[in-house]
Amino acid sequence: MNPEDLSPVVLYYSTALFFAGLACLIHHVFLDRKDSSLAAHKDLGPWKITSSDLGLILVFIYLFIFAAGILATEVYKYLYKVDGIPDDLLFLLGYPMHIAIVVSLYVFFKYFDLNEDRPISPRRAGLFNMVTQSVYFFLAVIPVLVLGSYIWPMILELLDLPVEQQDLVIRIENMEVSPMFFLIMFLAIILAPISEEFLFRVFLYRSLKRYTSPTLAAIITSLMFAGMHFNWLSFLPLFLLGVWLCRTYEKTGNIFVPIMLHTLFNANTLLVLMLINE
Repeated sequence: MNPEDLSPVVLYYSTALFFAGLACLIHHVFLDRKDSSLAAHKDLGPWKITSSDLGLILVFIYLFIFAAGILATEVYKYLYKVDGIPDDLLFLLGYPMHIAIVVSLYVFFKYFDLNEDRPISPRRAGLFNMVTQSVYFFLAVIPVLVLGSYIWPMILELLDLPVEQQDLVIRIENMEVSPMFFLIMFLAIILAPISEEFLFRVFLYRSLKRYTSPTLAAIITSLMFAGMHFNWLSFLPLFLLGVWLCRTYEKTGNIFVPIMLHTLFNANTLLVLMLINE
């Protein structure tokens, strides 16, 4: 979408967000230089888990997610006597899948006593402090995502790869505020940030740190995070967001900050889509 096609409200909001983010990014890069490396929090060490256990856990989680999706589909077909879930309701499968992630990770953390050795959030903070940190890191990543979103479609066109938006994004653009919209909103700003941050940042990132550098661990988990959304157009922005979420986790030592940042990112996306639809 071209900037001239946007409403003044969207343009003013996006411009204000970009320049506020640019100020935060400049401050973070040039003024807040206590430690410029990715791994800044010494207590955010790797989990003591073997590579074979890590592989088996990942296989189980993805099988569990797949089974939850199939089970939910079969229950829907049985209750409504239909052949399948309509396309406009496929997002509902996100609920059992994200719940499956949370449940499986809870079981594995209890089984391996991972949190007993190294806490998930070694640095405690009050709610106000966590909120301000999440807003700060959210704003700081906005210019990076804007630049990535501007360059990436050009690269996709050169590579002759699809540049279509995700189906869910298209549906939200054309959706009015309704009970269905609130179901999407709860999934996007509550359930998904919690499950994805615990899977990619807490579990995968800190597990891989035992076998490789924090930077490479962040790159691998961010590639998986971006690839999970199955859309070429959003791949690079989501990859950059994933790396930044790893960095935020390291800098703050508190998983609730990247969870809130992830929530802000998804909420901002929903808000922009709603404003475009006005």
